[in-house]
Amino acid sequence: MSTGDAKTPGSGEGLRVQEFFHTCLKDNRGPFLVSLILGGIALLTTLILTWQHVSRLRQRPICMLQSYYTSIFVFPTVWAISAFSTLICPRSAPLAELAQGQSEAWAIYVFLVILFVLVARESLADEVRHASEEQHLETKARGTGAAIVTALARQGPQPFFAVPPFFCCFVRCFPKHDLSARHLLRVSALVRQYAYLQLFFSVFSLWAEFTVPEDRAKQWASFSRTVLKISGFMAIYGLFVMYKATHDLLHEWKTTGKFIAIKVVILLSILQEKVIKMLIYKFRRKDNTCLVDPADPEDLDHVVTYWSQFALLLDTILMVCLLSRAFDPEEVQDLQQQHLDLVELELQQMKVEGGNLKTESDSDDDSD
Repeated sequence: MSTGDAKTPGSGEGLRVQEFFHTCLKDNRGPFLVSLILGGIALLTTLILTWQHVSRLRQRPICMLQSYYTSIFVFPTVWAISAFSTLICPRSAPLAELAQGQSEAWAIYVFLVILFVLVARESLADEVRHASEEQHLETKARGTGAAIVTALARQGPQPFFAVPPFFCCFVRCFPKHDLSARHLLRVSALVRQYAYLQLFFSVFSLWAEFTVPEDRAKQWASFSRTVLKISGFMAIYGLFVMYKATHDLLHEWKTTGKFIAIKVVILLSILQEKVIKMLIYKFRRKDNTCLVDPADPEDLDHVVTYWSQFALLLDTILMVCLLSRAFDPEEVQDLQQQHLDLVELELQQMKVEGGNLKTESDSDDDSD
């Protein structure tokens, strides 16, 4: 679509499917065919590996943890399909980026939910091991949220918020404290906001891509990318706080591997795009018209997007391998579990009441 005589991004004839294939087969036949063949193989490999692992998860007891472990694999599946669709039709790149952003936000949010599920389970077990009968009955009456706060308090005060990507170098500047219900709710909000903003800005940017003049669309796209980058870093910051707070408690669940499996390919894709852009603008032949819009031959953004998506498609094989190893089906057990929303309701109630819980050390101090 267009607005008046203004050209909208991606509206050039050279990027229509028939023209795209004809031009690339003529001017860049070898690399173009290799990219499609390797891309197709990578797509099939990712889908097969994902199906195999999800099938193993389906054989485990039906429970919330099984559902969360399975839903994580939406992430590599969406990235692989959307990246390959860009290789077939470069004009679908905005839609592919929308799908990839949504699936990334979903994976980060699901990982937070998994952390809360696991820490709830371990907190209840820790309560049985360490608390007196009176404290156990009091915590049990107040719910899972109280058990989580109590278990984290037993680790002692720490500078929980002095973590990457913002404050890892300021450990000495942050006060040591216990994580309260209010802190845990803030961590959850930091992750949730990324999912909400990703939905709004990606959909609105896609709308602007095809309905407003090119200059305004590019301005909005640049603004959206900046906001989402900041939002994404805030979500990662929230995950780091939760990861640090629960590292010892969840040691047996290998949360480090889970965290790396989700983020390493995302970071790799960002670096790849920058390197690919630099190489294309420096070494691409001027007479190569593959993926170049005849209306704007100096603009190589579509070329950068194509090869970035190709590299991303190859990365999805690494992603699904890391996720398969991190989210082991053997970890899925039919345990007593609560959804994050229910835990947050309990934490909000604790926040209203002041969030004060007596730990075992507090009882010893009172007796003295």
